[in-house]
Amino acid sequence: MHTNLSSNASNVSATVTATATATATSSSFPSSSLKRKSNDVGWDYGELSDSKGFNAVKCKFCRSIFKGGIYRLNCHLAHYGTNVKKCQKVSNEAKKRCWEALAWVKIAKDQKAQELAEIREVVVNSLKMQQGMKIDIDAIDIPFPP
Repeated sequence: MHTNLSSNASNVSATVTATATATATSSSFPSSSLKRKSNDVGWDYGELSDSKGFNAVKCKFCRSIFKGGIYRLNCHLAHYGTNVKKCQKVSNEAKKRCWEALAWVKIAKDQKAQELAEIREVVVNSLKMQQGMKIDIDAIDIPFPP
């Protein structure tokens, strides 16, 4: 019975030590709780600067804060565009990864626009056939999904 008490005491001690280590580690790197539930590569290099969930993101390289979300941080790191200050401390690997992520976003956006244009054309053609009328494709306003 005495061995059970000593083994329980050592288990409790190990648990307390592990918990203290985990707490110290998480307080050293608060960025894990300061990111969105997203698999965007930008979260490897940035964190939310406000834990209330606003779109202010802080660069881990130069500590600059950007309003507008992870897209603007990716632009900052990849030196993409002219509307965002370019990070002078970014590593080449991070710059490349963010550039590729931005390229994939553009490809997906272009594909979606093409698909919507094709759907719009099918709808307009079917309306033309049903009504026997000429309909201007640009005059029809099909709202984009939210």
